[in-house]
Amino acid sequence: MSVGPGPVAQAAKRRPFGQLMMVKSNKKPKDVRQSCHGAMQSFPDRKIWHGIFLLIECGAGGEKVGLAEGHLLIPGTGGCRLLVNGADAARQVAFQVTRWIAGDDMFVRLSTHLGMSSAQVARLLSMRHAADSSRWPAVQTSLMPDTIVSAGSALPLAYRQFPDFGSFDYDWREDIRQTGLELLGYLRERAPSGRKWQIVAHSQGGLLAVVASKLASMDAGGDPGAFGKLVERLVLLAPPLFGTLKAVDVLVRGEELPAHAHTLRTAAATWPSVYQMLPVWRGALRFSPGPPGSTVPLSATFLDYEVWESYSISRPLLDRARATRTEFLDSPLSCMKGVEVRIMLGRSHQTCNHVLVRDGHLEFVKKCEPGDGVVPSDTTYNQLGVVERSLTHLVGNGKQTLPHAISADDPVFAGYIHAFVGS
Repeated sequence: MSVGPGPVAQAAKRRPFGQLMMVKSNKKPKDVRQSCHGAMQSFPDRKIWHGIFLLIECGAGGEKVGLAEGHLLIPGTGGCRLLVNGADAARQVAFQVTRWIAGDDMFVRLSTHLGMSSAQVARLLSMRHAADSSRWPAVQTSLMPDTIVSAGSALPLAYRQFPDFGSFDYDWREDIRQTGLELLGYLRERAPSGRKWQIVAHSQGGLLAVVASKLASMDAGGDPGAFGKLVERLVLLAPPLFGTLKAVDVLVRGEELPAHAHTLRTAAATWPSVYQMLPVWRGALRFSPGPPGSTVPLSATFLDYEVWESYSISRPLLDRARATRTEFLDSPLSCMKGVEVRIMLGRSHQTCNHVLVRDGHLEFVKKCEPGDGVVPSDTTYNQLGVVERSLTHLVGNGKQTLPHAISADDPVFAGYIHAFVGS
């Protein structure tokens, strides 16, 4: 497959490049980061942060913080607002869906604000793609008539530690090959003068960076250093490089939003990115042949049709996930020659690392390992190659860090990242 300027230019016309994130404040960036972290600590239960639907700004006016030239944030799943018919921006209809960032409150507010039933919300958030997995962009971004759902700006709440970074804003439901292509176009079109990019990519944003590096290499005839001509430093913060069982959960249970599980499952089953984040490590699927507690790994993976026979999922989207894994996500750093890369994985929260197959159904278990609540750190680390492991930092041993959705707002992570990228 060859990807040249033509497809990139077409992608830019189909969907506008992300807006730069500005944060109003009369404080210096460091003070903004500290004050927001302090505000977060005032919540007695950090889980409340998974359910809020508020847009908060530090400071009550003042000058806009100047953007550090060449410093870019790529948010994670749910890290950008989704806009309904973006021309109607005055209504401020912005939402995020999975509990990686959102919660039940989002559905209540969305239904109330737009006067929609749960079934209508599901249609609003659902997408349609061509059956041909080589056609990346969505055919429809919403199944509601005369409706376009598009990417809005990044949620400042989740990224307060980076107020002076620009933000690449994207529709995180979309095929990550498409959004990776758009990211590559963004990096080329807006390259900083006289220097290269310094990038912080959170969660799914890290997968976009990986895809963009592979596309840059393809475009340059297989040159593994093509991405390095654009990017100097890259931090992959909590990247689900080998998937996450949260993607399985959202398709099977929708437990993250218990009061609206069916709505979430219905919509998420149409999102290519969820399938592309299905776990691929050995042992993610297990069965119990003998005494309670004893399990054996299965040879099948979540990318195999037979695993999903009892569930309503999209086979064409599973085909997309398989093609994406093979062509873009295996050997994630193979096309980053010349880029200084760091991978950061949290270890402060128990994180699911496998499910049991019982009578054709998937049964989630309590057995866990350290992680950030979404990405299991040990499993992910063990899948990496020797060189990739040498670039990986496991954070949180003996120290509590924030969970996956808001890990970018954690001062431990942020302190290292700012020192690394020179911001």
